[in-house]
Amino acid sequence: MIEVVPFQIEHFDAMDRDPDHQDLTKSREHFAKYPLLGPAWTLMIEHKPVVSSGVVIVWEGMGEAWMLLNGKMIERYPLTVFRVIKSGLSAIIEDCRLHRIQTFVLDGHPKAHKWIQVLGFKQEAKLDGFGPDKKAYWIYGRTTRWLNM
Repeated sequence: MIEVVPFQIEHFDAMDRDPDHQDLTKSREHFAKYPLLGPAWTLMIEHKPVVSSGVVIVWEGMGEAWMLLNGKMIERYPLTVFRVIKSGLSAIIEDCRLHRIQTFVLDGHPKAHKWIQVLGFKQEAKLDGFGPDKKAYWIYGRTTRWLNM
Protein backbone atom coordinates (compact mmCIF):
# COMPACT_ATOMS: atom_id res chain seq x y z
CA MET A 1 0.00 0.00 0.00
CA ILE A 2 1.38 3.40 -1.07
CA GLU A 3 -0.04 6.63 0.33
CA VAL A 4 0.96 10.24 0.91
CA VAL A 5 -0.10 11.59 4.30
CA PRO A 6 0.48 14.84 6.22
CA PHE A 7 3.88 14.88 7.92
CA GLN A 8 3.92 14.10 11.64
CA ILE A 9 6.99 14.06 13.87
CA GLU A 10 6.41 10.35 14.48
CA HIS A 11 7.46 9.77 10.86
CA PHE A 12 10.82 11.38 11.69
CA ASP A 13 11.17 9.08 14.70
CA ALA A 14 10.43 5.95 12.64
CA MET A 15 13.06 6.58 9.94
CA ASP A 16 16.42 4.83 9.67
CA ARG A 17 18.71 7.63 8.50
CA ASP A 18 22.12 7.03 6.99
CA PRO A 19 25.13 7.58 9.29
CA ASP A 20 25.93 11.01 7.78
CA HIS A 21 22.52 12.27 8.93
CA GLN A 22 22.31 10.70 12.38
CA ASP A 23 22.99 14.13 13.93
CA LEU A 24 19.57 15.21 12.70
CA THR A 25 18.04 13.50 15.74
CA LYS A 26 19.29 16.53 17.69
CA SER A 27 17.01 18.64 15.46
CA ARG A 28 13.77 16.77 16.24
CA GLU A 29 12.05 19.84 17.73
CA HIS A 30 13.02 21.85 14.67
CA PHE A 31 11.45 19.32 12.29
CA ALA A 32 8.33 19.12 14.48
CA LYS A 33 7.62 22.79 13.57
CA TYR A 34 7.79 22.28 9.81
CA PRO A 35 4.07 21.54 9.30
CA LEU A 36 3.34 24.95 10.87
CA LEU A 37 5.64 26.72 8.39
CA GLY A 38 4.43 25.32 5.09
CA PRO A 39 3.20 22.22 3.26
CA ALA A 40 4.68 18.99 4.65
CA TRP A 41 3.92 15.35 3.84
CA THR A 42 5.24 11.79 4.12
CA LEU A 43 5.27 9.01 1.55
CA MET A 44 4.26 5.80 3.34
CA ILE A 45 4.75 2.35 1.81
CA GLU A 46 3.29 -0.56 3.72
CA HIS A 47 2.68 1.80 6.67
CA LYS A 48 6.39 2.74 6.91
CA PRO A 49 7.71 6.25 6.22
CA VAL A 50 9.95 6.28 3.16
CA VAL A 51 10.43 10.02 2.71
CA SER A 52 9.09 13.13 4.40
CA SER A 53 9.31 16.40 2.56
CA GLY A 54 7.88 19.85 2.29
CA VAL A 55 8.60 23.53 1.87
CA VAL A 56 9.04 26.13 4.56
CA ILE A 57 7.55 29.38 3.26
CA VAL A 58 10.20 31.95 4.15
CA TRP A 59 8.23 34.87 2.72
CA GLU A 60 5.66 35.34 -0.01
CA GLY A 61 6.88 33.65 -3.17
CA MET A 62 10.01 32.06 -1.67
CA GLY A 63 10.40 28.74 0.07
CA GLU A 64 13.03 26.34 1.36
CA ALA A 65 12.53 22.70 0.45
CA TRP A 66 13.46 20.01 2.95
CA MET A 67 13.52 16.24 2.88
CA LEU A 68 14.12 13.35 5.27
CA LEU A 69 14.87 9.94 3.80
CA ASN A 70 14.49 6.52 5.35
CA GLY A 71 17.83 5.09 4.25
CA LYS A 72 16.71 1.46 4.20
CA MET A 73 13.44 2.08 2.37
CA ILE A 74 14.69 4.61 -0.20
CA GLU A 75 16.92 2.06 -1.90
CA ARG A 76 13.96 -0.27 -2.39
CA TYR A 77 11.72 2.38 -4.00
CA PRO A 78 13.93 5.03 -5.70
CA LEU A 79 11.67 5.65 -8.73
CA THR A 80 8.51 5.91 -6.61
CA VAL A 81 10.23 8.37 -4.27
CA PHE A 82 11.50 10.48 -7.17
CA ARG A 83 8.07 10.66 -8.80
CA VAL A 84 6.33 11.60 -5.56
CA ILE A 85 8.94 14.26 -4.71
CA LYS A 86 8.76 15.74 -8.22
CA SER A 87 4.96 15.92 -8.29
CA GLY A 88 4.74 17.15 -4.69
CA LEU A 89 7.27 19.89 -5.35
CA SER A 90 5.44 20.98 -8.50
CA ALA A 91 2.14 21.12 -6.61
CA ILE A 92 3.65 23.22 -3.81
CA ILE A 93 5.24 25.63 -6.31
CA GLU A 94 1.88 26.12 -8.03
CA ASP A 95 -0.30 26.22 -4.90
CA CYS A 96 2.00 28.68 -3.10
CA ARG A 97 2.94 30.60 -6.27
CA LEU A 98 6.63 30.34 -5.47
CA HIS A 99 8.97 32.31 -7.71
CA ARG A 100 12.04 30.81 -5.98
CA ILE A 101 12.67 27.63 -4.08
CA GLN A 102 15.96 26.69 -2.51
CA THR A 103 17.42 23.74 -0.64
CA PHE A 104 20.62 22.59 1.00
CA VAL A 105 22.60 19.41 0.26
CA LEU A 106 25.36 17.96 2.44
CA ASP A 107 28.79 18.25 0.83
CA GLY A 108 30.33 15.00 -0.36
CA HIS A 109 27.14 13.20 -1.42
CA PRO A 110 27.28 12.94 -5.23
CA LYS A 111 24.00 10.99 -5.53
CA ALA A 112 22.10 13.68 -3.61
CA HIS A 113 23.69 16.46 -5.69
CA LYS A 114 22.81 14.75 -8.96
CA TRP A 115 19.29 14.00 -7.76
CA ILE A 116 18.55 17.61 -6.77
CA GLN A 117 19.89 18.82 -10.12
CA VAL A 118 17.54 16.46 -11.96
CA LEU A 119 14.73 18.23 -10.06
CA GLY A 120 15.79 21.48 -11.75
CA PHE A 121 17.88 23.07 -8.99
CA LYS A 122 21.17 24.82 -9.75
CA GLN A 123 24.16 24.78 -7.42
CA GLU A 124 24.83 28.29 -6.10
CA ALA A 125 27.39 28.29 -3.26
CA LYS A 126 29.15 26.20 -0.64
CA LEU A 127 28.25 27.03 2.96
CA ASP A 128 30.99 25.89 5.35
CA GLY A 129 29.83 25.04 8.88
CA PHE A 130 26.21 25.64 7.86
CA GLY A 131 24.20 22.71 9.19
CA PRO A 132 23.19 21.80 12.72
CA ASP A 133 25.97 19.21 12.41
CA LYS A 134 28.45 22.04 11.56
CA LYS A 135 29.22 20.35 8.25
CA ALA A 136 29.51 22.03 4.85
CA TYR A 137 26.39 22.16 2.69
CA TRP A 138 25.71 23.45 -0.80
CA ILE A 139 22.79 25.77 -1.47
CA TYR A 140 20.78 25.00 -4.58
CA GLY A 141 18.16 27.33 -6.04
CA ARG A 142 15.43 27.12 -8.62
CA THR A 143 13.34 29.89 -10.09
CA THR A 144 9.91 29.15 -11.48
CA ARG A 145 7.42 30.54 -13.96
CA TRP A 146 6.01 32.72 -11.15
CA LEU A 147 9.23 34.82 -11.16
CA ASN A 148 7.98 37.29 -13.77
CA MET A 149 4.28 37.22 -12.97
